Amino acid sequence: MLWWLPTFFILSSLRSTAAQAQASCLPFYSWASNSQNQSPCQVAASLLTVCNGSPFPVLPLPANSEYLGPTLQDANPCQCNTVTYSLMSACGACQGQDYVSWSVWTTNCATVYGNIFPEPIPSGVSVPGWAYLDVEAEGNFDQTNAKNNISRHLLQYRPRQAQLHRHLPLYPPNRPK
Repeated sequence: MLWWLPTFFILSSLRSTAAQAQASCLPFYSWASNSQNQSPCQVAASLLTVCNGSPFPVLPLPANSEYLGPTLQDANPCQCNTVTYSLMSACGACQGQDYVSWSVWTTNCATVYGNIFPEPIPSGVSVPGWAYLDVEAEGNFDQTNAKNNISRHLLQYRPRQAQLHRHLPLYPPNRPK
């Protein structure tokens, strides 16, 4: 069974002042936390709140499932970028689950953004440096590469002008599993 990211949009109608992340990581994934000891699930929830306009809960994955990218109707810059993809992939992995490829994640994105979060990062949110690593070259999030780059936490990443990398069709092709 697949856990669809759009399910979160239904749940995100809950109003609150802080981002919500109910998914939790296994202890040996502490390397994936940011400098404030927030899990990749919590950081992703904070970033997704920017375009959602209200808290965006990242719920735990059921067994044998993964987070998929946005639906055609709900695709937005906060979801269609490599930073969010990497954080959500790490969120799935740190729960002992799998994650989809970059091409599957972006299936419904008309525009994708590489190595950048294209919206202003909320005040008080620290995005781990490994989330900015290139996933487009390999086509997938690489846990080993991310773990080997945890020292990038120490670098300050500031939003910069977004660079558009490619345009994808506006219709959803068949999704490979």
